[in-house]
Amino acid sequence: MTDSKQKQIIALALEVLEDAEMSRTSVESMVLKAARLARLVGDEEAETWLWHERYGYEDHSPLSLKYLGLTNRWIDVATKQAYFAGLVVHETCLNTHKEELEIVKRFIPSGNWAASQYETQKRNALEITNKLLMSKRIVSAVRGQIQQFATRVYHEHLFSAQARTIFETYQEQVDSLLSATAGIAFDRMPKAFERLSSNHPEAISHALTTCRRVIDSFSNAVFPARAEPFIIGGDKLEVREQHTRNRLRAYIYNRVGKCSRYERLNKTLGLLYDGVSTGVHADVDAEEAKALVLQTYLFLGELLSLPDGAQAT
Repeated sequence: MTDSKQKQIIALALEVLEDAEMSRTSVESMVLKAARLARLVGDEEAETWLWHERYGYEDHSPLSLKYLGLTNRWIDVATKQAYFAGLVVHETCLNTHKEELEIVKRFIPSGNWAASQYETQKRNALEITNKLLMSKRIVSAVRGQIQQFATRVYHEHLFSAQARTIFETYQEQVDSLLSATAGIAFDRMPKAFERLSSNHPEAISHALTTCRRVIDSFSNAVFPARAEPFIIGGDKLEVREQHTRNRLRAYIYNRVGKCSRYERLNKTLGLLYDGVSTGVHADVDAEEAKALVLQTYLFLGELLSLPDGAQAT
């Protein structure tokens, strides 16, 4: 998604949200704005719901039945009696009922039939009030649903924009370091990630193989292979060429020592390396592969940010 589209979504969501909170426009206008917002974010459920608000509901579609309930339109669920009309009808009825109620209230009973006229006036006022309240409930419920939708979209995309800014800053710091330590393998990583969109098994295998090579290259750079074991708390770790994970454990230990962070990173390393190794041959879908690629990037970035400790080797 481009920055301009992201900004457009955030601005429109905020506009719809303020319309709902301050009641500064008709609900019909809010529906049209919310429908445009739903199209921008590709929310099919919201698009369909807001279509029903413009053109009316039906008694068989699951989504239609769902929003009949959310917008207080049911009269009798068992027999599927409801107010199926679109919002513009209910908003018009609301204004009409208000005018009718004012007319009834202004009537002053008089003459010989004053008592009868008064009783009729009360019945009419009660009937109109009930209709008014029903229309008001529906209009208020729709306004509330639009407010919830706009709030969700606003915060999701605002957070996404902020997270992207944070990640881009982090990426600038990490990319140069990873490029220096993981070399050619890291240079291939973005292309491997892009190929995952094809959802082809070969692309997935290639991406995970690239991740494993990046980790191996990183390990070679930060803790080259040694013939003698590395000691952690009395335990000997083999750190020869084929012992990639052990060499990374040694690197982490040299930086932070034996602590909770060491344990967490050690556990993450095991899960991540197993994932990119077995995923080359096992059935892994594109979404899982994307997660592994991203986790590899973030994990190595964290390793590069570890303090330069002074543990014994």
